[in-house]
Amino acid sequence: MNLETVNYLYGRTKNPYDTNRGPGGSSGGESSLIGAGGSVIGLGNDLLGSLRNPAHFCGIFGHKSTPDLVSNKGCCPPERLEKMQGIYNILEVGPMCRYAEDLVTTMRVLAVRNEEVRRTIGKPVDFKKLKILYLTDMGMYLMCPIRKDIIEAMKNVGSYFNTRYGVEYKEIKLPYLRKLPKCLASEVLQQLPDISSAILEGIGKPLNLKWDFIKSIFGKSALTFTVNLIMNLVELPLFYRKSENSYYKKMLQEVVKCFDDLLDENTVLLLPSFPTTALYHHEFMFYSITNFPYAGLFNVLRLPATQCQIGYDNEGLPYGIQIIGRKNNDNLTIACAVELEKAFGGWISPSKV
Repeated sequence: MNLETVNYLYGRTKNPYDTNRGPGGSSGGESSLIGAGGSVIGLGNDLLGSLRNPAHFCGIFGHKSTPDLVSNKGCCPPERLEKMQGIYNILEVGPMCRYAEDLVTTMRVLAVRNEEVRRTIGKPVDFKKLKILYLTDMGMYLMCPIRKDIIEAMKNVGSYFNTRYGVEYKEIKLPYLRKLPKCLASEVLQQLPDISSAILEGIGKPLNLKWDFIKSIFGKSALTFTVNLIMNLVELPLFYRKSENSYYKKMLQEVVKCFDDLLDENTVLLLPSFPTTALYHHEFMFYSITNFPYAGLFNVLRLPATQCQIGYDNEGLPYGIQIIGRKNNDNLTIACAVELEKAFGGWISPSKV
């Protein structure tokens, strides 16, 4: 439950492109290993971006599938499964790869729960029918703006498809997203109605949440800062009110319909999984809560999203964009990533950047 990968068992995981920075989280160990060239493929758990964010920070490819396509069996400890069952509504297992074509290979193996969709993975796509939309501002309060070079990357993707295939691409505005942060928090917390109990299961001793939060600031808690922050935030009416769940549920249904109208079988939406390149160690804690909607929105909307490596900034740090498609249209988003890897070069070893 952290945008950075650090814990008391194994220590701090570092970004292969700059060891002063983090690899993202929570699948940061996997992304760091693959980005460093130590492995070709791996698996990640995507809960509000936990697969796509690390892929973005470490210069690799990743795919969060349509729900009920890849099995979640075994993701949660069996003894906690009853308390955490709801998490499966927003968590997806997916592949992380150095090369986009391996997303096709791995998804053909992983997508066992929907044979009809699985058979489409890897089929040729007629890019001349493609329509590309992109967002440069989600309009939500307190969120970091998207960096100019990442915005430019999205425009370059549209320009590439336009030049090569005559594809239409345009920027869109979605003003209704401004009201969504509390809506997303409500939806996530409804899946985990007793989040503190689920987290503390097995700790072996009761914890004073407020006192432990203060201890975590100085690294003296049994739990990480982010976990302590989340457990305390859910107790604050300003952050979450159970009495407003029905209101937020209705709002979410309206957003689902809007995206259903927006994305047809030939349309993809471009948006970064995170608005910046990899952050310095400890810096992540200030970005976790406010910026999760960039990736987390599509867990809640239950749409497929492929993280695609696009380029490197002037410090040699990688960045990419996520390609979002209509439900069960995983093949289109993956096919776009395969095509863009050929055009923009994809993964480059940290020693050669």
